[in-house]
Amino acid sequence: MSSPGFLGTLYAGGTIVLSRGSSPDEAFPLIKRHQVTITALVPPLALILLNAAATRGTKLPSLKVLQVGGAKFSAEVAARVQPVLGCTLQQVFGMAEGLVNYTRLDDPLDIIVNTQGKPMSPYDEVRIVDDEDAEVEQGQSGHLLTRGPYTIRGYYKAEEHNARSFTTDGFYRTG
Repeated sequence: MSSPGFLGTLYAGGTIVLSRGSSPDEAFPLIKRHQVTITALVPPLALILLNAAATRGTKLPSLKVLQVGGAKFSAEVAARVQPVLGCTLQQVFGMAEGLVNYTRLDDPLDIIVNTQGKPMSPYDEVRIVDDEDAEVEQGQSGHLLTRGPYTIRGYYKAEEHNARSFTTDGFYRTG
């Protein structure tokens, strides 16, 4: 899903298996043939995969981790991953500009099912602010700002966009 996932896999000597399509009829044989241990999906595809595996009784013993991100994954569906697929769910949230969150593989089930984890780097900073950039009280809605070691510092030759997208102290406005 995110660049660290693909690049990290290659850096560690792993193999990436790509599929032309996303149907269970294509995905299940690839997972079995290549002994896939980790796969990443968006929530609608994860639901399709789960429903097909449950209906067909498909077993994917090589699959150890299902990463799901790109949108909110309902807790009800997330709770079905381990019983149906027999693997650990890892929820993911991130963006190309920076900030990647993951649930940890050893997090309690309640955290895995109901959150998209914590920032990957202990040096990531996250702020929730109102329309005037003042921090909001915990539990209140607001705008997500992030800054960290892998957060970009600006877009190439895009001064006006950068002025809107970044604070003067280097936080990225996620939108």
